[in-house]
Amino acid sequence: WSRKRLAWDIFMACLLVYLAVVLPFNFGFMDDENSGFFQVVGILVDICFTLDIGLNFRTTYMNKEGVEVTDGRAIAVNYLTTWFALDFCSSIPLEHLSTGLLPSFEALKILKGGKLIKVLKMLRAVKLVKIMQASQIALRVEEAMMLGNYQSNFDMVRILATCCYLCHFLACLMAISGSGFLDQYRRNEDTLASKYCSALYWSVTTVTTVGYGDITPASDEERLFTMFAMLVGGSFYGYVVGNISVIISNRDVHKRSYRERMRLLASWLGHHRFPKALRHRIWIYYKSYQTNKMGLDETKVLDDLSPELRHAVADF
Repeated sequence: WSRKRLAWDIFMACLLVYLAVVLPFNFGFMDDENSGFFQVVGILVDICFTLDIGLNFRTTYMNKEGVEVTDGRAIAVNYLTTWFALDFCSSIPLEHLSTGLLPSFEALKILKGGKLIKVLKMLRAVKLVKIMQASQIALRVEEAMMLGNYQSNFDMVRILATCCYLCHFLACLMAISGSGFLDQYRRNEDTLASKYCSALYWSVTTVTTVGYGDITPASDEERLFTMFAMLVGGSFYGYVVGNISVIISNRDVHKRSYRERMRLLASWLGHHRFPKALRHRIWIYYKSYQTNKMGLDETKVLDDLSPELRHAVADF
């Protein structure tokens, strides 16, 4: 993987994040996304994803044996049998084809401006998983976080970002499920920003299990969606609490290992009933020894390394 390809993958990942945020909003709150700013951005995004299909036919991959495959035909066959169908369905601009290249194609005319095209475009978000797995982005981020001792901070930011996106997504789904929610909630001006703010307010109170009850469903479809949102919000709340507990407990591996060893030493000293002075000397020595020792067994780490890496560590 070259740096240019890595930069392209980062750019595509940014586009996918943009689509994951904007497409649900367009789906729920905008009647026609093909106007003004969204039209220009949509055309540019379609061009980028179409170019990405061509680049994938020229991008090497690692086979099951861990060997990099550089043969063009093998690369094409691998791509055609894996991600090509999803990339093609989600990247080809059908709405532009229906008005330009194929104006008489009735099936595409039906798709034009319809919900199906937006649903197909939302499938692009799945490509984010592909990019993170196939490229070095995830590996480099993980390495930087672990070596810089920022993993716990990164996990907290990740949970917060997931919570924000879930609230955004549920707010958009709320608008899709029906207009009764917002029609009964006439607190602000009837503008796009006001509608989204009200929907986001409802989703935040639902996900955080607060539920003030000032925005209520008005139809059976909206009630079904509300029950679904409650289940999702309650499950996510439990997920957040559990993950934060794990993050706090794993924040300092060395300190946790030190406390565990000192507890074992205290039990050992209590079992053997040494004289007080001897117990004090053993405690002070072991405390000093454990303070200057890493919580990880270096011998086990070196044994797990390859001979080449062990020689490099020894030379260093």
